[in-house]
Amino acid sequence: MKSKTVLVTSLAAATLGLVSLVDTAGVLPFSVQTVQADSIIAVGNVDHKVDLSLVGYDNNNGVSIKFSTDSINPNFVDNDNSNQDFILVRTRLVNAKTKEVLQEETGASVKLRSYDLTKSSLDSYSYDLIPDGEYKYEAYEANFYIDPQTKLRHKYRGESPVFRIKDKKFAGLVSSTPRQEKPKQEKPKQEKPKQEKPTPTPTPTVQTGWSGNSYYQNGQKVINKWVFDVHYNSYYFINVNGNYIQNAWSGNYYLKSNGKMAKSEWIYDKNYGSYYYLTAEGSYARNTWVGNYYLKSNGKMAKSEWIYDKNYGSYYYLTAEGSYARNAWSGSYYLKSNGKMAKGEWVYDSSYKSYYYLTAEGGYARNTWVGNYYLKSNGKMAKGEWIYDNNYGSYYYLTSEGSYARSTWVGDYYLKSNGKMAVNERTPDGYQVDGSGKWIRSQSTHTASSSQATSLGISLYHVNDAMTYIDIALPSTPSSSYKVAYDFALVDANTGKISTQTNFTVTYNPSLRAFQTRHFFSATPDGSYRFVIKGKGQDGKVYDGQSVVFSVKNHRFVR
Repeated sequence: MKSKTVLVTSLAAATLGLVSLVDTAGVLPFSVQTVQADSIIAVGNVDHKVDLSLVGYDNNNGVSIKFSTDSINPNFVDNDNSNQDFILVRTRLVNAKTKEVLQEETGASVKLRSYDLTKSSLDSYSYDLIPDGEYKYEAYEANFYIDPQTKLRHKYRGESPVFRIKDKKFAGLVSSTPRQEKPKQEKPKQEKPKQEKPTPTPTPTVQTGWSGNSYYQNGQKVINKWVFDVHYNSYYFINVNGNYIQNAWSGNYYLKSNGKMAKSEWIYDKNYGSYYYLTAEGSYARNTWVGNYYLKSNGKMAKSEWIYDKNYGSYYYLTAEGSYARNAWSGSYYLKSNGKMAKGEWVYDSSYKSYYYLTAEGGYARNTWVGNYYLKSNGKMAKGEWIYDNNYGSYYYLTSEGSYARSTWVGDYYLKSNGKMAVNERTPDGYQVDGSGKWIRSQSTHTASSSQATSLGISLYHVNDAMTYIDIALPSTPSSSYKVAYDFALVDANTGKISTQTNFTVTYNPSLRAFQTRHFFSATPDGSYRFVIKGKGQDGKVYDGQSVVFSVKNHRFVR
């Protein structure tokens, strides 16, 4: 694999630095908190406003509802400490005047995540049973969402502008301006004094606290400093103009739209076109994982790119959505279930129903051998098929198990002990094959070995999955009765190792040229096998033969 380069850039906005820290509570900033428990009990609430906008569609038979909110912690848990990486927001239809709930479970709902705070819901709602009048949709969260760091429960509530239903249809908004919410108590603002009176400008009455967007300490406006507000339990950065900054960086820290320093949450910075994760201490995470997402050295979330993690000693591929790929290919490279790039190992891809071998460099092997197995040009392991290897100048047959066949027949072709197909030669069992490797039937007379062995004919008859019959026949009918003592063995076709073996004696006569035996596979491991028989008769002759190769799987005979 070519080296994956990770570009390292710095945040252009991180120029102000941490000028000074003001802790009005007397507590040092940026301490890390860790919560480990089987369950979490919320100790307080944090309210989030959910905005809903309505547009009629389908000739006003329905409405399109767009949901939006300020922020979502991707590490939310419920009160049983189960991960909740999204919030489920539901709606109910409410009479704007009487407050009667007319539809509770049939309204729009949407899953909002930290990287998608705005999402639409398009539905055709039936207003057939709804009287004409003025209505609104109320949004509410459908579960408990708790920040494990602060143990605060986060509530997501809101309501749509008031709209009319007339003649069973959506008849538009009552006014273009949504109903005014009560102002949040998050950033108290004091109205500037009216300017009817001439100078001098009145001195703010606040000694320590907020006056509009400015913060005072002992009656003095704070400038170019960090402040910690005990009431809001958050850090703020006050710029050189004396106002808290919003949607911007100060050093490694991010100030949200409400001025609060982001902690233990995801933010999206439009200027840099990237997601960032702000740790429990408040600075942006770098060179680390947050769930399935990776934050690079510049704090940006990796997307559509390779990264190398030194801690895990592996490459990972981050998808266009940002999470690490798993059980999937990226080009010639395979990402395992844990996201790591496979190297020097076999993988099985259920989509392609094949084994692949990933080299030490990471790409899949092709047109090559790995042990007794052959990887084709598409990287798939060859099974139940012929291949031609240019390097060895020979045909090979790969069994249904995947290893190459050896010392056996496949149809009219013989595979030698090294797996190569025999060509223009006589096989060990005495048959001649031509230049293409095919058995020459015109020369079917078996050539006896130096021991003058007589070739037996062995045929298999499948009875059921657990048993097969074996017919063993002499090459010709005997002229008189005589006995032959046999050794009968089940042999592994790949290794030549004897699996089972038995001895028996058969008495032949002019009316008995062949006999039949049977074999059960209840104790036979999965693999490729053949039957081999050798015998010595009263007449001094040697008898031998072997069956075709067959497979056994789950103690069952496989053709």
